[in-house]
Amino acid sequence: MRYVALFVLFFTSSFRINAQSTLDSLLYAYEHQTGMDRLQTVLELSKYYTNDNLFKSLDYAKEGLALAKEFGDESDIQNAHNRMAIVYSRLGDAAKCNEHFLEAVKISMESENRDILVEGKLLNNIGLNYSNLKQEDLAIKYFKESIELGARSGDSTQSATLGNIAITYGRIGKYDSAFYYLQEAMAIDRLFSDSLSLAYNKGTLGEIFQKDNQLDSASFYLEGALAYFRNIPDNDYALAYYYNEIGEIDFKRGLYEKAKEHFFTSLELAKKIGAKSIQRDCYKGLEEVFEAQGNLSEALKHGRQYTILQDSLFREESAQKMYAIETSYQIKNKEQEISVLSAQAKVDELKFYIATGLATVIFLLLTFLFYRYQFKAKANFILQQKKPDNSAAKQRNTG
Repeated sequence: MRYVALFVLFFTSSFRINAQSTLDSLLYAYEHQTGMDRLQTVLELSKYYTNDNLFKSLDYAKEGLALAKEFGDESDIQNAHNRMAIVYSRLGDAAKCNEHFLEAVKISMESENRDILVEGKLLNNIGLNYSNLKQEDLAIKYFKESIELGARSGDSTQSATLGNIAITYGRIGKYDSAFYYLQEAMAIDRLFSDSLSLAYNKGTLGEIFQKDNQLDSASFYLEGALAYFRNIPDNDYALAYYYNEIGEIDFKRGLYEKAKEHFFTSLELAKKIGAKSIQRDCYKGLEEVFEAQGNLSEALKHGRQYTILQDSLFREESAQKMYAIETSYQIKNKEQEISVLSAQAKVDELKFYIATGLATVIFLLLTFLFYRYQFKAKANFILQQKKPDNSAAKQRNTG
């Protein structure tokens, strides 16, 4: 079971009512801009293509990072690293995804204007990446740290992270915990009228019901999520994903024709955007449906396509695992650097408070001494005024 609803915070795709005109405007600006103006347009183009063409999205993200390093400040570089990480996450390259997220966290912690709200969102994203790597304990750890920072910063929109915790618990079979966190997430969605987040969380709830073999409830929530995304342009990834999920439920319920319809729709969308893992799952679903219907030639045909894609994805996954092993030392170093920076930040904060306290004590002491001196001087003056004039008396006696 896969989950599409793992949220990458503050990088969810922009949904456009006039999609083509928006794209045309961005491309026109891209051709005529330079420097910082071009940087913002490039990142918007990368965001635009996240659900349509991941390869284009990656190209624009790479250009954005190069422009940020040349023309931008630390905030721009951080945003560009985030965008790179998002695309690599969608492409399934967990090692590079984590590398860019950790670099963004490091930039945040080294900044003079440290933003714990941004750090909280980055920690969510790192947790997401560990969840994709099936390292659930680490994922939950980062998600909960994200929620803690969000609470400290006054962030009231933590539905995405709560949903991510629910998904992770669902993966390891802790359904009660998953349902609990999803209810918390959906309550926040309703409170802030966040329809997009609510749709994703409904989809997640449907998938957890599916895994728990509660197919009617699963179908209800997945259809609810799909209904929302049907009305959003340029969101082919989510549509492909949910059509495939509903196809799997149809197959389990014996609704073979509906299952085929959903699988074929999902497959067409997945091919369009280059989502190989969804294509693979569609071919597997179609193989099972045709086999159940006794159409062995079609079952064999789709089974072959499934095997081809499965082998391809396996090779890619193996290469990524090798890359992850090769870069794990660097990643651990980055995490250690972040830990050192965090500890140093706490030491610096403590030093600041100590220095401030000492300065306050010294100021109060000097103030006390000053007023004490003033008081003594005034008292001496008054005493001098009250003494008899002995010099005048002597003058009179001499005369």
